[in-house]
Amino acid sequence: MNVANELLEKARTAKTAEELLEMAKAEGIQITLEEAEKYFSEMHKTGELSDDELDNVAGGCGENEKYKFNVYDEVKYTYQGKTYKGVVFSRANMNGVLGYYVRFDDFMGEGPSFFYVKESDLLSV
Repeated sequence: MNVANELLEKARTAKTAEELLEMAKAEGIQITLEEAEKYFSEMHKTGELSDDELDNVAGGCGENEKYKFNVYDEVKYTYQGKTYKGVVFSRANMNGVLGYYVRFDDFMGEGPSFFYVKESDLLSV
């Protein structure tokens, strides 16, 4: 299991957004309480999908959204002071926040990793 998956599994054990925020801080990940609340609600969502969520699943994303990167574009992502190169695997819209699923060949020395990154956190190679 790579570091990103381990962190995600650990985050899912949080009982509150505040606990998730403390877990993030302990891992050196800087997020606000508002972000922790949003992530916590996403990880513990239950019930039916909204029409917008269904559209995103069925159609990938809305037609009017403007993405900076295309699938197979090479991108750079900086995490804990180190920059990693990756390749965009797919586009995603997480509650109105444009982002991408990116494959990194060697993220934090753990080998190949694959996870969601907000568009604002990526740079062109």
